Amino acid sequence: MLKPSEKTDGSARKIGHELEFSNVSLAEAAHLLEGIFQGEITKKHNNLISLETEDGAFTILVDFEYLQELSSDDAGLKKDVFRNYARTTLEDMSKGIVPLEIVTPPLLPEDQAKIDALAKKLKEAGAQGTKDSLINAFGYHLNIDIPDLKAPTITRYLQGYCLLEPWLAKRVQRDITRGMSGYTKYYTTRFKKEILRENYAPSLSDIINTYLYHNPSRNRALDMLPIFAMIDEEKVRLATGGDTLVKKRPAFHYRLPNCALNMSSWTPSQELEHWSYVEKVANDDKLRAQLMRAWHDSLFMSFLNKTKMNKKINELLDIKST
Repeated sequence: MLKPSEKTDGSARKIGHELEFSNVSLAEAAHLLEGIFQGEITKKHNNLISLETEDGAFTILVDFEYLQELSSDDAGLKKDVFRNYARTTLEDMSKGIVPLEIVTPPLLPEDQAKIDALAKKLKEAGAQGTKDSLINAFGYHLNIDIPDLKAPTITRYLQGYCLLEPWLAKRVQRDITRGMSGYTKYYTTRFKKEILRENYAPSLSDIINTYLYHNPSRNRALDMLPIFAMIDEEKVRLATGGDTLVKKRPAFHYRLPNCALNMSSWTPSQELEHWSYVEKVANDDKLRAQLMRAWHDSLFMSFLNKTKMNKKINELLDIKST
């Protein structure tokens, strides 16, 4: 699934998972999770439960930052009747609108079957996914370890993703609600022109500056801010206006896929398989060069050449058209 399967330092590359859904209670979701990963459940507060396991800490929460802030201040809530009222009001208002989210620690790729089993259990329990409602902008995010934090590696992966983004979007079938929400914006053609240049070999500082100039937000289908924050947290903080939801980690934050629990045939493994093509392009210089030439050719009357570009990608990746 991940090639290379190891980081440059010899440690295994891992994957963190984030699944967004509704129509299942926090306690029930924690119970389903514990049945697969085994561990000790701890209720942190009304809107957050943790599961401590041998693999690390899992979190089950209501995905609403301000509600999490209110709920975590237990002492303040007891003293301040207005804050307590605000919390209970927000809890009531968010039901059916704000998703619950399960966040896993970094797991080995061979644990993907357990994530598939979790998705199956959630479906069976009646959890609703992306297409169960017009307002369900729910995603399945993967936090995929990068092999190292060197400029050539970052550049290769960014180029690989940029070349495949429209093709991936077609395969993933990103829901229109998620597109309209702005959470998973695509990279602009202007940004792609910057990095899809022949012999493009930026320094770390150059690639970070270029990325932040065009993408000063974590709301991208591929969010690189966690990686760049590992390298220069202050620069990322300034570019994003101090966004507190940017968490530094040496991993790609791949946000494109739906959490398609509404589809009986859907599994999280399918989305990791889609990502595997980014791995393939990033680590094959010849293939990447061929795709880059095809991409530049497609810029002329691009609305007519999009299908042609997708066919070229299928041809070069040796897979059937979809």
